[in-house]
Amino acid sequence: MDGKGREGREEEREELNKIEMVGNAVKSYKEFYRKKRRIKLAEFSILATILIFAPFVSGFYLLWLITLGVIYSTYTLAWNWMETMIGRTSLGHAIPFGLAGYLSALLYIYTKNPLLFPLTWIVAGMLSASVLYILSLSRDRVAFVFISFLIGAIIWIFSPLFTITMGGEIYGGEEGFSLPSNPILVTYSLSVVLLLAVFLFFGFLRTSATGLKFTTVRDDERAARLVGVKVNRVKAFCTLISCIITALAGGLYALHFSHVNPEVFSIHIALFPFIATIFFKNDSEIGGVTGSFILVFVSNYLNSIFPQLHLLLYSALLIVSPGIIRWRARKAKLTGGV
Repeated sequence: MDGKGREGREEEREELNKIEMVGNAVKSYKEFYRKKRRIKLAEFSILATILIFAPFVSGFYLLWLITLGVIYSTYTLAWNWMETMIGRTSLGHAIPFGLAGYLSALLYIYTKNPLLFPLTWIVAGMLSASVLYILSLSRDRVAFVFISFLIGAIIWIFSPLFTITMGGEIYGGEEGFSLPSNPILVTYSLSVVLLLAVFLFFGFLRTSATGLKFTTVRDDERAARLVGVKVNRVKAFCTLISCIITALAGGLYALHFSHVNPEVFSIHIALFPFIATIFFKNDSEIGGVTGSFILVFVSNYLNSIFPQLHLLLYSALLIVSPGIIRWRARKAKLTGGV
């Protein structure tokens, strides 16, 4: 009896040790994500402070350029969300980006009511999301990259053929469509509000239990299904959020220029978020914003030297991007992902 009692007590101690280990793991996990949230909140505070004071220390052109950086930053974060949450690297995000501007222009031609623009941006995001969602249903992630790029390129090639005739005048074609001009501070304020909202939303959702569920789809769709994750529902949600936010950024981009033409579907627009994020961690919102601003300012400087010179920069970064990504992966492994 004593032997059986001792065995029972040992088994009980083992069970208690296991429970304690699980409890410590859960506690460590929660503390890790609380720390990440505090870091993201600090990053958000710094970014918000800089953007709030920027108009007071900037001339017109610098503020115009900062506004462009803010818009591109939102676009990059939306693109990066889809890649880091469901593992789909899209080269077709120029579709919602450009479609938002085109639908806004068409609406303005027929209604002359700019207050309806946000509605067209949401519609553009939903239409684009339906296409990218269907593509995401395939497990072939490499095919998703090239097919999304191909669809965007086809739209870019054929968009100059799109024209409408109204009142004896032809609109569209290679010259595109005009939009009402806005005071720079209005466009800047709207762009900043959108960027900060997206930054906060993605930062906190990424460090939540829901965000963890999404990343299981990115890491292994089959395993995610086995643990009860509704993979297609996660794909639909992430694709929809990514495309709608991209469309909102594209709509603001069109307002910023008071004009939209086929170049909004160009390869330059399609590649921008990929290039802006190659030097930074995939789950870093501040990295995406920093990369976008660097790319906007460097591209602007290069184009002031010679038109379209920024495309050489894009080409060079695309060539070296595999090496940069491998270096980043090795660094993350050595530092434990920090």
